[in-house]
Amino acid sequence: MSNLNDVSSNGGPSEVPTVHPTGATPTESNPPAPASALSPEGRDGVNEKPHGGNKENNLHTATSPTATSTMVKPTFGLPHIIHIAYGLFALGVISLGAFGASSLAALVLAYYKRSDAAGTKYAVHFDWLISTFWWGVLGLGLSALLTMIYIGWLTGLAVLLWLIYRTVKGWLAHCAHRSPLDD
Repeated sequence: MSNLNDVSSNGGPSEVPTVHPTGATPTESNPPAPASALSPEGRDGVNEKPHGGNKENNLHTATSPTATSTMVKPTFGLPHIIHIAYGLFALGVISLGAFGASSLAALVLAYYKRSDAAGTKYAVHFDWLISTFWWGVLGLGLSALLTMIYIGWLTGLAVLLWLIYRTVKGWLAHCAHRSPLDD
């Protein structure tokens, strides 16, 4: 195998072929190994012992439990679910009903996760979203009736602004780790 100090015919250093830890040549389905896998100290600077008893004595195996542990899948906790619910609700409100299904999805999510949040500081956010939705439906329904006497457009606009206010207030309170009921 050539050394990096060798000079090729064009005057530059000659290329050293990359060798995969299994000894195979790199291909599309078998990419070259990272340099940390071939170094004596391995990943995260953990010392490794040589692997003995087979033809691959030049390869190292990790002795650290972190090097061989499986990757943990991230989980969505209640704070993440509350962000999702506020986002879905805001999408439905700001789109003026064009994405009304997202508000319904936020309502279903809030009802579904409310029992999981019972007794925690997050429960009030689910209750806040649920009450905001139902009071908004009531206000928009009354506004629809009031359009017959030409004031429903004004009350509908007031309800829309109230829904935006409640959504922003609740979401900002959640980001500040507070209850939306705190003034």
